[in-house]
Parts: sequence; C-alpha cells; structure tokens
Amino acid sequence: MSELSQHIVSASVLRAYEEAMFVAAGCSPADARQAAEVMWEADLRGISSHGLIRMPDMIKRINEGMIDPKARPRIVQEREGSALVDAGGALGPIGGTFAIDLAMRKAVIAGTCSVGLLNANHLIFVGYYGERIARAGMACIITTVTPPLAHPYGGTERIIGTNPLVIALPSDEEEPLLLDFATTEIAFGNVMKARAKGESLPEGVALGPDGAPTTDP
Repeated sequence: MSELSQHIVSASVLRAYEEAMFVAAGCSPADARQAAEVMWEADLRGISSHGLIRMPDMIKRINEGMIDPKARPRIVQEREGSALVDAGGALGPIGGTFAIDLAMRKAVIAGTCSVGLLNANHLIFVGYYGERIARAGMACIITTVTPPLAHPYGGTERIIGTNPLVIALPSDEEEPLLLDFATTEIAFGNVMKARAKGESLPEGVALGPDGAPTTDP
C-alpha cells in the first residue's frame, strides 16, 4: 500500500466540494445541497465513517443507474397518522428528509406519525434526521436496514444487516438526546475507514472470509 497523505481543508471548502460532486453527477443544486449537508455534518462531528468516505460509492451508484439523481419522492399511501413514501431511487438524504418532514407535519396534527420509506438508497448519517426531529420538539425512533453484512451469534455466514437504530428526544438542555448506532459490534463504515487509513480493526469485531476472527479490514 502506498503511503497515505493527509490534507486539512476548511469546512466551507469541504461542503463546496461535496455539493460540486453531486451536481457534476447530475443532481439539482438543491438536492446537492441537501445531500452534502448530511455528509458534511457527519464529518464535522468526527463520524468520518459516514461522511466524505461515502462519496465514491454514491457516485458509482449514480453512474451505474442504482441512484436516480433526478428522482422526486412521492407519497404512495397516506392516513391521518401514517404514510408510505416511495423515493423512486433518489439519493438517500433526499428521500430521508422528505420522509421526516412529512412525519413532523402529520405528527403536529395527529399527535404521532409513522412513515415508511422505500427505494431511498443509503441515508448516510441517520442521526442527522433524528436530531432534526428532536430540535423541532418531538421524539422519534428511526430504523433502517442494510444488505447482509454480519453473521448471527455463533455463525459465520453473512445473513443480517448492521441495521442502524436512532432514538432522539428533545431536552431542557441546549442539545437534544441522540442515540445513533449500528446493531452490530461496529458499523460497516468503520471497516471502510480502517481500510482507507491502512489501519487494523479492533480485536473481536469481525470475521474473515474463512469464518475466523480477523483484524484485517
């Protein structure tokens, strides 16, 4: 592996770069701003496993047709306290933001609301959506799924996802209470991060292709 180099850039430069990349890939300026904001927030909070490191895969998915940069989310089922949103293959942050904004509007009227989101791709940093809801004075639970990346306890085959979970609550303090975690020992983004930095994984968090414990990302 070639020697890694490190470059420090300002937050504004990072944000502008991310927006420019999404626009170059075919997103509207508004969608590029929204997607960049979620990615940018992750890096600024030190969650680099879910920030800029995700950009190459998202651009690849756009180029391969897995993500439609022009897609607009739409409501396909709706009741007073629930809704189902089809993101149409849009970028995850576009579908995710549409869904939580809808949930908040309906919860104000109904008292509570559940919204399902389909065809939305990777949401990037799920805690972003939970915090937005909590800062609006509401409580939320957000769940999502991933491709099979982990083995069940005692097994070796990839069967279950890392399946992130977010719980967010408003608070009397300046910051809301926010829990954001994978349901596996570590998030897969930490594997990506270790591989990119040429680092080893902690002991006891991963299995290799042979089913034996490994620290090799």
